[in-house]
Amino acid sequence: MEAVKIIVQNKYFKVIEVYGVRYINLKKAGESIKVNGELFYKLPAIGIQSNTLAFL
Repeated sequence: MEAVKIIVQNKYFKVIEVYGVRYINLKKAGESIKVNGELFYKLPAIGIQSNTLAFL
């Protein structure tokens, strides 16, 4: 998938961007996608993305 871009990655989590929408590979409620056999859950807004990443 050409449109997948890794935004942040460490040993605990990975955040990817698919067509401008960011997803994280930690279990969250809501929309999810599967990329290369790994589930990613949608981060719905920039504020929530910042808070989620800050508290991980």
